[in-house]
Amino acid sequence: MKYFIVTLLLLCTLPMDSFGQITWQRHANNPVLPAWSGALDDPSRYRYVYTPSVLAIPSAGTADQASYKMWFSSGALGSSHFALSYAISSNGTDWFLYARNPVLSVGPPGSFDSQWIVAPYVMRIGNEYRLYFTGSDNSHWQMGIATSSDGIKWAKYPG
Repeated sequence: MKYFIVTLLLLCTLPMDSFGQITWQRHANNPVLPAWSGALDDPSRYRYVYTPSVLAIPSAGTADQASYKMWFSSGALGSSHFALSYAISSNGTDWFLYARNPVLSVGPPGSFDSQWIVAPYVMRIGNEYRLYFTGSDNSHWQMGIATSSDGIKWAKYPG
């Protein structure tokens, strides 16, 4: 038994090749949702764009076609707050920003999310979208929940 354990430990220390199930390749059009270009006519005005949550929504009648919805943390030019913004795509590459972003703003002074809303995770359960996010008051990081019927108008959980 002693030799078996020693042999097993020795085998565990040998270098091994590891193969993943998916080989990722960078898309030629990166970045697909860039930060603000600096041009005055650039409508996004996002200084920061990060932590996306993307859902593929199958099209009716066609299993292989989908539309994509993305929620992401965004910091607008001239603001120290980070809110939640929204974009849509028909192919997952060409994104169109919602004209009335952000779709979820920081909470009022003194709330747990008064400074930042980041790291969104969105799921769809039946006809309801559920958002889990991290909120910060610049002292603590805490989790929040919001719900929506359309993924645009969000109601934060009152608790």
